[in-house]
Amino acid sequence: MIEVIRAAAGRYPGAVWHAGKLVLRRSWGIADLALGVPVTDSTRFLIASITKPITALAVRRLAAAGRLDLDAAVQTVVPEFPSKPGPPITARLLLDHRGGIRHYRRGETDDAGFFDRHYPTALAALEKFAGDDLVAPPGEREQYSSFGYTLLAAMVEKASGEPFGQHLRSTVFTPLSMTATEAPDWRYPVPRLGPSYGFFLPHQGATTERPFQARRLDFSYNAGGGNLVSTSGDLVRLGRAFLRDGAAREVAAELLSASRLPGSWWGWHVERDSAGRLLMHATGASEAYQGGITIWPEHDLVVVALSNTWGIDSRRGGFTLTMHRAIADVVLR
Repeated sequence: MIEVIRAAAGRYPGAVWHAGKLVLRRSWGIADLALGVPVTDSTRFLIASITKPITALAVRRLAAAGRLDLDAAVQTVVPEFPSKPGPPITARLLLDHRGGIRHYRRGETDDAGFFDRHYPTALAALEKFAGDDLVAPPGEREQYSSFGYTLLAAMVEKASGEPFGQHLRSTVFTPLSMTATEAPDWRYPVPRLGPSYGFFLPHQGATTERPFQARRLDFSYNAGGGNLVSTSGDLVRLGRAFLRDGAAREVAAELLSASRLPGSWWGWHVERDSAGRLLMHATGASEAYQGGITIWPEHDLVVVALSNTWGIDSRRGGFTLTMHRAIADVVLR
């Protein structure tokens, strides 16, 4: 069985949890081409938008503690964010990508100057978009937005009285034993973070035969939406929390009982696979890093894969989505 799972997993670092135990964890490939350093279990990767369900979990716990009202206007917690025309923007709408906050403009992140400033807090990072018009009235339609999750991170900071990364460490990472996960200070080398490499230039639509090292950028502007680094082992622990932990398990139960499938909310996309099994998944990609976590809650199955390579097949989901389903077909057959 293990060999069949390995074959389905391909040549990527990752881990598989099923039926109460870790059935596979593999470290494959090169973390640093220049130095010939291999990927190990302790190699960390930027997890990009997999940050979002972690942010949502922190919001959920603050709401459960009565420290944040999901349905109040964001200005009741973050008065620094300017009011916009139309209905109020709330945490609940932001969690579902329905707050009307914009995502990146076309070509915006191609310019390295976009990443020039380091933001010590999520509140400071609001300057990236706080003055911009909404793309739709709050609640009208779903519009994916990393900036919306940065606003959520600022709400967490104000409600908790702590910097966002510090709050995540004390309320999510430490309780779940996610010892390798953090919001790094990108002004300095990030310990055990593998450099990233690409074969595909998204903004030019071109491919290369030899991998090139991607830009090293500062993602602090994306506090709640894509700023974390982690390992496959830590993300398996996160997935297990959504199967067993109180607040996380409540989120999973709500998602799976919702009638609007497929749908995206609380940082997850929820749907049924080709076999009719309910699943929730989160993916992330940025500057040649990519990763995914998929949970089949009814089958006690968590699949995680991470990579420091952006390949030709990446845009079609061959790594983060198709592979996870192939693994599930092997494990659950």
